[in-house]
Amino acid sequence: MTEPSRQPDPDQSEVAEEPEPKERKAAKDAEKPALSGKRSARPEATVTNNLRFKSANLYSPNFGISAPRRTVVALKRKADVDAALVGYVRPRCFDNAVSRLRTERVLPIEGRTGTGQHTGSLAVLREVVKGDLVPFSPATSLEELRTYKYQRGLGYYLLDHTVRETGAEAEFCWDAICGSVREGGAYLVITTLEAPKYARRLVWERPSLDSLLDSLLHDAPDNATDGLADRIPPDWSLTDIAEMCRRLRLNQDVGEALGVFDIAAADEVNAWFDSPERQWEDFIEVAGWRLAGAPRPAPWSRW
Repeated sequence: MTEPSRQPDPDQSEVAEEPEPKERKAAKDAEKPALSGKRSARPEATVTNNLRFKSANLYSPNFGISAPRRTVVALKRKADVDAALVGYVRPRCFDNAVSRLRTERVLPIEGRTGTGQHTGSLAVLREVVKGDLVPFSPATSLEELRTYKYQRGLGYYLLDHTVRETGAEAEFCWDAICGSVREGGAYLVITTLEAPKYARRLVWERPSLDSLLDSLLHDAPDNATDGLADRIPPDWSLTDIAEMCRRLRLNQDVGEALGVFDIAAADEVNAWFDSPERQWEDFIEVAGWRLAGAPRPAPWSRW
């Protein structure tokens, strides 16, 4: 006897099984006990971050994670230093600088560009240290100078220090730098355009113009330098004087040699700025040209 087939109940509808959410499945898998005797294929890793915390400074912020930085130094051989000082003319402040370096071992020098403070720092160190000298990078921070291991008897110098650090922490760090240099038995000279107030800086001066001309033109004919000093503008730099004397030694005319100062162009610029017809819009336009890298005569030559 054949059993009648069972018909599906129309009142009951088939409901498809919904897939289990991923979050729930992950939670269940996490609750399962680990299989004994087996290890994970990926070993556990330990990550260590070197954190450096400093006080907040809006002018020199330092946030987050950073790696230790190595202080960059080089070595300037004695022969190179001596070659750079050939014919050096000492300014009036030279003896005071040497005396302070011998006594305090750390000498911050302040002076504007063109006064000779770069060569002067080497000359001052050479009076105290007779061997090689060690230069620091201009971007070296106070903290790096503080933690550096100075070697006894060596002379260190940092030209055009670009780091501007102020406040109580910077002053504390500066005192610590002086202590580290003295404890190490070394010498350090730092030059900058504007030294901080906490550093007892020495203001560098240019050598006298007559002394420079006598040194650089000692073998030139007497008539070649007659009245020369009176024709040199008062804002001369040592680089300009050296170039002018080089031209004179090549038997150039005095007028041509004085062209290194670009006196005519300077007079033209001064006259433009002094003109009563000048408006503020003109100054703004000139500033825009200069920021765009235009040649110096271009902004005012069309007025």
